[in-house]
Amino acid sequence: MKQEYSEYSGLSIEELDLNIGSNQIEQDKDYMWLLKNSKNLIYDSFKVNFNIDKPTLRDKLSLFSPQMISLITNSNYSTFLEYMGGTGILSELIKELSPSMNVTYSNVNSDMYKFFEWRINNYNHDINLLLLDDELQIENNYDVIVSDGNLQFFEEETQIKIVNNLLDKVNKDGILCLLADIAGKESSPLYYDVDIVKIHSILEYSDMVCIYGKNTFSSIWKKMI
Repeated sequence: MKQEYSEYSGLSIEELDLNIGSNQIEQDKDYMWLLKNSKNLIYDSFKVNFNIDKPTLRDKLSLFSPQMISLITNSNYSTFLEYMGGTGILSELIKELSPSMNVTYSNVNSDMYKFFEWRINNYNHDINLLLLDDELQIENNYDVIVSDGNLQFFEEETQIKIVNNLLDKVNKDGILCLLADIAGKESSPLYYDVDIVKIHSILEYSDMVCIYGKNTFSSIWKKMI
């Protein structure tokens, strides 16, 4: 993916490596500002080798959420949303494993979004793009929604608003896969605390049934009505 980003950005590999090596996330800015105004988040992805290729992602999910991929690809689900999907590798993986599935990648207008848009156009990937505004709300329903590593970047009020929107947009018998870093500031100065028990109680109250990982950082929920 580094070579692809070099082509997309016009930076040589040497220049890109220099930027990655010297990258420092602006600690005085919030996540939304960084997404929309800085390239440092994607440089950070390269720096820690996080979610930048399908084998690495599959290894991560096998460890954190062993049932997720098989539940998504071995069921009769036809629509999939990667919510605020970073580099978009998960969308590519799901489309590769389930070519007939209607796959959508979403994010705000950012370097991450534009890079994935470039990759879709460059490689003719049959993946939809959904551009989110600052409210971060989705309007359409999906059989499967995955939010991987987003909630911790927002204050509690926004976390709850996001979760309520996502659970409302899961189709009956569909699933919501929710992964979040719950270590707060210990993991990153950019992170907020995530009261995962409170988040999961909201899901339960809304007739979602946890089929994996209740009250943990990685969980899967099924919509019953």
